[in-house]
Amino acid sequence: MKGTMMVLSTHSKKYAKKQAAKPKSARTPHANPKEGPKEGAAPVGKAPYRSAAAAAGAKGKPPRRAPHRPEGHTPMATPKRVARGKALASEAFAPVAGGAAAYEGTATEAAYYACGWQSVLTLLEQEPQRVQKLWLAEGLRQEAKQDQLKALCKEHKRPWQVVPKSRLDFLMNAPTAEGLLERGEAVHHQGVVALVAPKALLSLQELLATLTLPSKTSGTLAPQFLVALDEVEDPRNLGALLRVLEGAGAKGLILTKHRCVGLTPSVSKTACGADHLLPVAQVGNLGQTLKQLKKEGFWIVGTHCDPVKSKPFKALDYALPLVLVLGNEAEGLRSSIAEACDFLAHIPLRGKVASLNVATAAAVVAFEIAEAQAAHAAKAVQAKALSLKP
Repeated sequence: MKGTMMVLSTHSKKYAKKQAAKPKSARTPHANPKEGPKEGAAPVGKAPYRSAAAAAGAKGKPPRRAPHRPEGHTPMATPKRVARGKALASEAFAPVAGGAAAYEGTATEAAYYACGWQSVLTLLEQEPQRVQKLWLAEGLRQEAKQDQLKALCKEHKRPWQVVPKSRLDFLMNAPTAEGLLERGEAVHHQGVVALVAPKALLSLQELLATLTLPSKTSGTLAPQFLVALDEVEDPRNLGALLRVLEGAGAKGLILTKHRCVGLTPSVSKTACGADHLLPVAQVGNLGQTLKQLKKEGFWIVGTHCDPVKSKPFKALDYALPLVLVLGNEAEGLRSSIAEACDFLAHIPLRGKVASLNVATAAAVVAFEIAEAQAAHAAKAVQAKALSLKP
């Protein structure tokens, strides 16, 4: 090792002496004489490369190249970035050139950013009063959708503005004191972002008031179903659940105030507008809520992974007013909630996995309930028609 070090040292000294003996114009411009000149290296005797601005006589150093950031990178929540994020949010209430009149309200801390074509479009169609301002990225190709969004904004007097895509990237992914991002994940906005007032969640009584009233002849509720969540915490699961349940025809969703995710930006984007269509209620105690729903005429069906304690989901009669209860992603239903259910159902699995994702399980059972209740309603209509025949 010492011999090698000595050889290298001697070689370096000899090379340095040779270089010093040469005139400056003939010196090698690169460090290793065995390698050729590197691409872009300055010619011998000339100044090293400078930027165009510096070569033209501009003062200062060449512009610094931005550091590489991998996809999904979330910047640190420095005070400067937090202040910048709040400043961008406050601009939502400024007059917009070329758009509708400025929003006359005041900024609320509870307002959040919704993004995605379908989510924002459904919001403008169903609840335009919640939209405080709309941003569209420059250079979007979906001209028909852009025109539709702009027309809805003008119709409902909502301000809109076309901005560079980089601004929307910062707006959706900049850290703020209120915690804009969830779980440190970047948000893909699709070039459409809206500042939205929070959705007013219903109470249990307000949710029941939206349901089909009991028939005058029987005095009982018509077959319909609600869904209650027992501590579901993942926002994307809730977004997928909202989309599935609205598509299956559920009449409403019940969330708990504690240990359950709310209607956040990630939920709204995943739901693709279903959160603006499906009535959502929030309760303090799910066990007491289920007891009250039983008094109103509902039967409670809970999903369970244990085939010993539950029946196959297709073995149950769903031609009744039902509440489907879904448990936490990891723990399932709490024991107290499982005891409050009238029936427990499981999905028979043919493979090696022990359980399904809560949104997937909800899709399987919810559409089975919807089909059974639709068939029951069709039979009732047919029976009524036959009874009216002379």
